[in-house]
Amino acid sequence: MSCRASFPLFQMLYDKIYVTEFTGEDIVITPTEQATICSTIRGMDDYQHELVYAIIRCYQLQVDGQSIFEAPYNVKKIRNHQFRFELSNLPIHLQKILLLFIDIHNK
Repeated sequence: MSCRASFPLFQMLYDKIYVTEFTGEDIVITPTEQATICSTIRGMDDYQHELVYAIIRCYQLQVDGQSIFEAPYNVKKIRNHQFRFELSNLPIHLQKILLLFIDIHNK
């Protein structure tokens, strides 16, 4: 079973980026949007962090086709169940998915 089928939030975000918004043009994330992603994720609670991690992991498995045993995008484990990602290591489409998730989260 794919992440899209088993994680409806990811499916909705993925479809929104790839079906609705993707027109063949390059997706651009501005420095302001990158700062918004970082600051918002820093302020989230543990449950919301788990959702962010699940989105990143599903993207890795769905789009990049990597093994479940590979850490996604050079993740660094900093404590038990706490991870650090460098936004610049994430694919631009995944950054856009996270930005959309944050927009939904802030509403």
